[in-house]
Amino acid sequence: MSRSWPRLMLLWNGNDKSTHIYGNLTPLYCRLRVLTVMFLSAALVDNILYNYLTISHLPEGWSIDDILKQDFSLIFTFIPYSTWTGLVFSMITFTCRFTWTYGDLLLMIICTSLAEKYRQINKGIAKAVNTNVQNIAFWKKVRQDYGRVFRLCQAVDDHISNLLILSFANNILVISMQLYISIKLLLPIQRAIMHVVKNMKLLYAKHSGCLSTYESLKFTFILGKCFGMFPMEGLASRNLRMLKFRLISIPTVYTAVYMVAMLMLSFMCTFTWNYTDLFIILLSTALTSKLNCMNYRMRMVLTDKSKDMTLWNKLRHDFNSVSDLCKLLDHEISDIVFLSFGINLFIILVQLYNSLKPRSQSVVGQVYFMYSFMFLIFRAVGVLLYGSSIHEANKETGIILMSTPSDVYNPAIMDIFRGLNFPEILFDPL
Repeated sequence: MSRSWPRLMLLWNGNDKSTHIYGNLTPLYCRLRVLTVMFLSAALVDNILYNYLTISHLPEGWSIDDILKQDFSLIFTFIPYSTWTGLVFSMITFTCRFTWTYGDLLLMIICTSLAEKYRQINKGIAKAVNTNVQNIAFWKKVRQDYGRVFRLCQAVDDHISNLLILSFANNILVISMQLYISIKLLLPIQRAIMHVVKNMKLLYAKHSGCLSTYESLKFTFILGKCFGMFPMEGLASRNLRMLKFRLISIPTVYTAVYMVAMLMLSFMCTFTWNYTDLFIILLSTALTSKLNCMNYRMRMVLTDKSKDMTLWNKLRHDFNSVSDLCKLLDHEISDIVFLSFGINLFIILVQLYNSLKPRSQSVVGQVYFMYSFMFLIFRAVGVLLYGSSIHEANKETGIILMSTPSDVYNPAIMDIFRGLNFPEILFDPL
């Protein structure tokens, strides 16, 4: 990223000069300074509180060695401790913390600056529309400036995509660690609740000693019978001699039917969950294929520099048909997309929680757990990537049309541009 940053800044500076005529919405310099100071101050406060918490757990008369041993206790179980080694690891930890904070801050500054570029152009377009500007040269200048900003965004995306993934992964990891720590902090509260429940049970047992065990458990047995458990006759009777189990009886048949229904329901839920993800992937692939075909035809027509309005009107009609199809499907299956994403996220969190508990030490158990967890991750990511491929193909259409020569540009291309962004073509779960 550092090697290509000077060239990227030259491109950015050229965009600043071209969009300067639209004016500045807000003093960007001050906004970025305030954002930097606030973000780094919040990170500094977090680091100070962490160090204070670490020191508060140390005994009186602590030294720097005690802090280093406590912070890197896991590392010093494998290597011998020395003060210099602890200081080196402390320096590495500080560098990693600062790099993590600086990476997030850099992404926010870049995104804020790029958003300001689009706001500048939007301000110029709104002013021109309000004053009813008819100058073709001005609108051609606006189109060229928009194309420059669009290419700048593409160049920035190419350079910071790895940083974006790293930042997101680091934040998810730290959030998961904090969630795990919060679970441990809630254990004393859980023990107190269990102690209260235990005392309530003892109190109830003390005051209900006049009842027989059968009378005390009768309601529980009847409730279980409703859900296919305890298939016995005479549960509601006070006479224990009426309580009997028969293999061929109405309660037994009801339990068998109930269990089969529950197994079928469980199988149907599992199949529906898998089928929903597959359904979204197949629909996304089909729509992406149609958009890619449209992109290929547009690319060929622009390569030939065709000015045939009949051909461009046909392309506009085909594009509108595909766009309407995408919007219709998005309207119909948005709930399914939201449900699929929610279920996948929930099951991944359940598997992540199960990973914190002691697992089977057998090879089969470990292989199953690793395969199941990786399969959940890959299928969730697959659904997201296939679903986003529609938007990527839609963006490719814009990139192709942005390279249209001025002598080929016509109202049909302008209509296609309008259809690209109002609204955008994508699967939106909301």
